[in-house]
Amino acid sequence: LAVVVVVGLIFALRVAAARDLTGDKSWVARWIGVEALAALGAKAEVERLAGMAGDKAKLTGYWGDQSGVPKKDQKPTPTLGQRATELAATLR
Repeated sequence: LAVVVVVGLIFALRVAAARDLTGDKSWVARWIGVEALAALGAKAEVERLAGMAGDKAKLTGYWGDQSGVPKKDQKPTPTLGQRATELAATLR
């Protein structure tokens, strides 16, 4: 029982840290927070992620280096809001 409590506490602390990142002024920190909440499977945070739909920060580098790809074949850079919406849907 003690192990279960400790594991639950560790999970809660990780979720809390990721949640805090979603409110950071840095778009990189917010992105890390969004990805971490999804990776942790934090279903209780779905509304927080969905609420970030309007975040217009561009996720520069999301698709990696596309400099060698013709412009017409390059994938569009998603916004943080788009990614947060996508991840919220996976948690529902």
